[in-house]
Amino acid sequence: TSERTEPFGTWQTVRRERVRSMVAAQGLRPISSRGQVSTWSGQGWQEAEYDVRFEGDRVVGIVTDSAGRGLELDRLLPSGVLLREMGDLAFATLVVDSLVGRSVEFETFDPRTGQVGSDRYDVLGTETIQVAGVSRSVLRVNIASGLSNETVYFERRLPRIAVRRVSQDGSFVEEVTRLEMLGAPGP
Repeated sequence: TSERTEPFGTWQTVRRERVRSMVAAQGLRPISSRGQVSTWSGQGWQEAEYDVRFEGDRVVGIVTDSAGRGLELDRLLPSGVLLREMGDLAFATLVVDSLVGRSVEFETFDPRTGQVGSDRYDVLGTETIQVAGVSRSVLRVNIASGLSNETVYFERRLPRIAVRRVSQDGSFVEEVTRLEMLGAPGP
């Protein structure tokens, strides 16, 4: 993640994240997640790490915050819980006639904090926007996840690919720069 610095308008990296998560192809059931998050504080980089695995309805592992305090996890999870970073994928593959005006909620587990929460996807409407030089028909979705809200634009057709993400205050915008669909290998 980068942010613009003043007075010269340069970009500075303020957050780096490396994540490896595994989920089952059927139902997106979590298998394991390991990651490292580095944040620039002005005084230097602060790092937090986590390494968790899922055994049936249990999560076990260790979460370490940026101050080096570790939390050992061994707890029960609600049935059907998703990894927080899989919420967009779960939303992208929902098969329904129309999502406009509807809300979808997922129970999620955040491996960075070891907490269970609810992520709500409120489908606000449809729009046509320019992304990577192409006009795209999208769903405008407000996502309430933990303490944050953001607007995400998903393509209307399945799978609903997130093409733009805007923070609640508009200070952070993430956008697809190129979208390419690979065909399946054939005979």
